[in-house]
Amino acid sequence: MPDVKITTDTRGVNVPAFKEYDVDPATGITTIESWTPPSRQHGMKQVLERVKRGADGAGITFNYSVDSEDIVTYTPKEYAKFSDAQKEDMVYDPNLDLWWRMESAVFLEFGDFQGKGWKVMARLEPMNNTTEKDRVWRALKVLPFPGIKDSEIYPHLPATANDCSRCDACGNLRYRVDTYLLKSPKGKYEIVGTTCMKGYTGLDPELLLQLYTVLDPKARSMGGKNPSPRNLKVANKNLTKFLLLVAQWDKVHGYTKYAPGVTPPTRRYYSFKGQTLGDFLFTGYYLDKGMTTTVSGATQNFMSKYQSEFKAVGKQFKDLGNGAYEMKGPLFISNNNVPYLVGSPTDKDVVKLHSEMMDYLKNLKPTTSYSKTLESIFNTGEVTRKIAGIAASTYTALQNFKNPPPPKPKPAPKPQGQKTFVPKPATTSNHPDHIGSIGQVIVLTVMVDSNRNMTSRAGRNFNLLKATTISNPANKKITMFASPGTPLASSNKGSTITVEGIIKEHSMYKGVRSTVLSNATIVPAGTTSSTTYVGSPGDLISETVTIDGVKPATYGGQQIDMTNASGKKFIAYDQYSNLQNANVGEKWEFDAKIKRHSRGKTQVFYIKNAKKV
Repeated sequence: MPDVKITTDTRGVNVPAFKEYDVDPATGITTIESWTPPSRQHGMKQVLERVKRGADGAGITFNYSVDSEDIVTYTPKEYAKFSDAQKEDMVYDPNLDLWWRMESAVFLEFGDFQGKGWKVMARLEPMNNTTEKDRVWRALKVLPFPGIKDSEIYPHLPATANDCSRCDACGNLRYRVDTYLLKSPKGKYEIVGTTCMKGYTGLDPELLLQLYTVLDPKARSMGGKNPSPRNLKVANKNLTKFLLLVAQWDKVHGYTKYAPGVTPPTRRYYSFKGQTLGDFLFTGYYLDKGMTTTVSGATQNFMSKYQSEFKAVGKQFKDLGNGAYEMKGPLFISNNNVPYLVGSPTDKDVVKLHSEMMDYLKNLKPTTSYSKTLESIFNTGEVTRKIAGIAASTYTALQNFKNPPPPKPKPAPKPQGQKTFVPKPATTSNHPDHIGSIGQVIVLTVMVDSNRNMTSRAGRNFNLLKATTISNPANKKITMFASPGTPLASSNKGSTITVEGIIKEHSMYKGVRSTVLSNATIVPAGTTSSTTYVGSPGDLISETVTIDGVKPATYGGQQIDMTNASGKKFIAYDQYSNLQNANVGEKWEFDAKIKRHSRGKTQVFYIKNAKKV
């Protein structure tokens, strides 16, 4: 077992980050006045609401409020007192000689989180600098609970980090995601895993995990755990830091619309090579000064392909042999682990450009849809994959503001009598040989005319079925696709089956018109309406459902999976309604509009009147 001492985070995790912090000795009520970036405002409200429900159930006082965003300024003297972690979201205004950032004020008031006499002192979290497969605690991040002094914690921790992965309740020593340090009424200290902790305190460990997500200064300012080149799971970016990276890139490489090596013609045909510079910076990873990382599995062909880039980083890159190489910050590392030199975040040119871009957005008065988009990005303080290219284009917008391009010449007047060609609007098929409308769910009884097993150009194996409807309507041609091994794929020529599917398109092949179905499945004979889906796209519905799953959606908000009393599945990607506050197992009712049917679920949007029942 490695002898690794317990450490604190070098970026200032344990530095008090709260503006005001008070514990009433008489009542045990802790009061905190803090802040959060506007980009985390919505998510923080969700977490705090869940914590409140858990605290109310445990009989613990818990109240909160999160205000709307505001611009808060700090003098150079005030700025100097902040930790490095606290300074990361700040922007310098050289004209006013002030530092500023967008803040949303947060107020918390809560009682003592303890139960059965056992008090939660700290959460212990592993910090491994190796691969995910390495299940050893090499270093430890200690997160004291608010109001708990370090002197009450550190003397009672083991000498090595890995010893903190034990559980004194069950006696099992194994790799754990986190453990808790507890104190008994008689002053006894024990380290307990999350499963066993409820027996000590009567508190739900998930409640404490959610509260730590809110109270951890690093989680609040950094948006969670740091990414790594080994796991480039793309999360939303903080706008301030994102534009700082744009300024750092511009210092060394200059600003271009497209990512390195990409030209507009290439982008038309190869989307994975057609990244804008914003996309490129969004999906990569910035290695800060003093930080190092080791990347393994590099082939000789990979090294040769990017030889010039590796040569450019000089001493910041070291070939370790056997397909491994070490990189030292400050560096930008693309999503395929290619390193690029970038300017220092403290370089005067970088600071100036970054300040100018942020100041431009702060004072922007929208006059176009593009400038309105920029304003909304600034107000939320958040960059998603979808808008990364637009966010990075703040550089271009700033340059056009400083040096406006000449106005475009007015087109020459058209000669008198010249006719203007107006294209006819596209129309959907109304041919009598076609059935229904695009997106409609339909149930049909058909006779199978042919069933062929085929392989696509991409190598995917599938069955192509042709069929003719028997009644309601009769003698209409149907085309379906099925995966091998499914009941539909096993249907023999000449057999009669009842199928349910979604109308994908109306086609014509060799003079024969056919209605193409997607997601086609066999349903019991005699079925006349959908067994899987509800309504049609555009319909307004009211439903009472049970929540099956809730998880963060890719572009913000929550993905909510639901089932109604009839067993039909629903899905929503929601970031505006109260449905985001739902938890698994709860029953909710809502009004919504049907967006589409796909993969056995009815997707809904424009959700209104959502409430727990």
